[in-house]
Amino acid sequence: MPTDDYTLQGGNRTLRGPNFAADHDAEVREFVLTCETDNNTQTELFIDGDAGSQRIGLAASTTYYFHANCVARRTDADGESGGYRMHGLIDTDASTVVAFAGGYTGNAQDDFEDTGGWAFNCIADDTNDAITFHGTGENAKTIQWVCHVLIVSTTG
Repeated sequence: MPTDDYTLQGGNRTLRGPNFAADHDAEVREFVLTCETDNNTQTELFIDGDAGSQRIGLAASTTYYFHANCVARRTDADGESGGYRMHGLIDTDASTVVAFAGGYTGNAQDDFEDTGGWAFNCIADDTNDAITFHGTGENAKTIQWVCHVLIVSTTG
């Protein structure tokens, strides 16, 4: 495989298909995002971890289909875990306005939890031109969140 068709960096990788009209206008990107919570505040998961700042950036004039799987586990006691699955469509216009498309609302379509009250969701983040994923745990419980995100996109 030619090296310009595959990139591996940190917690993500990119596969590129044949171009339609420009470089990178047909891509598949894959990410691993993490964070840790110890309260019931919605907390963003990042590519570079708990104290990170790297988000999944979105380019202008692009349609993105994403699929995310997330697992959460309480680490200061046994017996509490959660699993979440979501997929949806995001569209950006020429000025990089980011919005969900196809009726998606940003909430997990499937969730499995030992303890109710935890939540996993995503946001079409127009401020940062990104798709962001968030975990909400519980007060006085340390919970690790790990999310695998697969994105297929076309630009034009």
